[in-house]
Amino acid sequence: MNTVDTQVMRILGQYAHRSETADRFIIRFLGLGSIKLLPIVALVWALWFRKHDREPNRSAIAAGLIGAIAAFVIGRFLQDVLPERPRPLFSGAHDFVLPFYVDDRALAKWSSFPSDHAVISFALATVIFLISRPLGLVCYFWSFFIVCMPRVYGGLHYASDIFAGALIGISVVLVSVKALLEWPWLVPRLLAMEMNYPSAFYGAAFVFSYQIVTLFDDFRKSAHAAGTLFLW
Repeated sequence: MNTVDTQVMRILGQYAHRSETADRFIIRFLGLGSIKLLPIVALVWALWFRKHDREPNRSAIAAGLIGAIAAFVIGRFLQDVLPERPRPLFSGAHDFVLPFYVDDRALAKWSSFPSDHAVISFALATVIFLISRPLGLVCYFWSFFIVCMPRVYGGLHYASDIFAGALIGISVVLVSVKALLEWPWLVPRLLAMEMNYPSAFYGAAFVFSYQIVTLFDDFRKSAHAAGTLFLW
């Protein structure tokens, strides 16, 4: 994959640092959570409330979202346990051209492999694909070009980080949906909670959706702070 990473870096480097307007759009506008992940999350909500095949769709969505969280946890675990891979932005790679407006020093000590953005966006796209193939294909396109490619362009990830994250997100969701729908316990209980306690269910679902859009940033910062305090 090093060859692929280098080739992609060279191709994107031909366009980087040429136009402040273009780099501002790619780095800052496309980097907004409301642009990257919110449309996909909103589409999941739309499919949840769609009247056509409501019960099977809701079962698949519930199982898929459990799988998406499992995929995200797996991705974060791999980032922590695998040998650290510096991001192109901080690795000193000769083929990387720094675009305008890139300054994300907070990620300097975070390994780039695999991409958690790729994990969660492709996982959600797979959930949607299981309900509607046309919409799922649109979400795969969105995940690749809107969510992930700007991060490669900005030096936050290599192309192989994206491919690995996408593979984790897609495969874990597919396995989870198949397993959970054949295991008649967890998903029916979740759907029963929606029927019996709708206010609590949708309140929690709103918070959960917000955390997905922000990639659980609050939880991760809290866990890091707690870990630092414990070690201290």
